[in-house]
Amino acid sequence: MKTEDDIYFLSIWIVIYSYLYIFNIVPYNPIILLYIAILYSLLNTIYIIYKYNENTLLYYYIFINILLKIPPFLLIYNNKVSHNDKIFTTIFIIVYLIFIAFTGKNAICIYKNNTDFIINKLY
Repeated sequence: MKTEDDIYFLSIWIVIYSYLYIFNIVPYNPIILLYIAILYSLLNTIYIIYKYNENTLLYYYIFINILLKIPPFLLIYNNKVSHNDKIFTTIFIIVYLIFIAFTGKNAICIYKNNTDFIINKLY
């Protein structure tokens, strides 16, 4: 997986925004987005375990996801979620989908290709 493809992963956007929130740079609580990102990672981890083989980068995938998503989650999970936070979450996802469409990428293909790479690392 090429590192320049990282910009197309919603979870990267979520993690960056989460740290901006933690440092009081942006106002809206991203906890719902973090829940979505963590849930996706958990479900994808189960799928990767199911497809596990000797080339699978399972531990790398788990480590990276824990390292990226759990610290901001733990720092903000007790914060109250307002109605504006829910609206922001919806807008955040819509902006991401518009970005993906504008760049000519396909979000499903991006995540499928990443998962396929984790399952069967190419040398």
